[in-house]
Amino acid sequence: MTLQLYTDGSSGHDRSGGWACIAVMDGKELWRMSGRDTDTTNNRMELTAILRGLARLAKHTGNVTVITDSQYAIQVVTASDWQANAYRINADLIQQCRSLLRGKRNRRHNRRPRATTEFVWVKGHNGNEWNEAADKLAGRARTPRNRLPIHGGTLP
Repeated sequence: MTLQLYTDGSSGHDRSGGWACIAVMDGKELWRMSGRDTDTTNNRMELTAILRGLARLAKHTGNVTVITDSQYAIQVVTASDWQANAYRINADLIQQCRSLLRGKRNRRHNRRPRATTEFVWVKGHNGNEWNEAADKLAGRARTPRNRLPIHGGTLP
């Protein structure tokens, strides 16, 4: 079975931002987590959600589908090496995501790399249950008083 990782980022005019990711398998939520930043952009939060989700799944060796409403995030994370080098903005997050996708972190810890990681774009605010849930979670995380704790859970 493929684990689905729904991710989203959010930012406000005051440059506060929130990110969220929700892991789902067989239609059931396994875990969710969220966080915030005080001086950021929406694109950084979109990338942070993917990075945090992939890092949490570093030990998971099955297939993963990352589902996001950010075409930007998919484009920069899955670009060829020469294309990725053209992205100067958010280069730190892009390189960290790409490193996790290449399995460097897994090899370093003698773990078997993930079978496959696929990225799927969904239109935001269009009724996709889990995308809407990640959007709401990221928006709530953006405000300190509403910040949700990182939720635990186990992977199959």
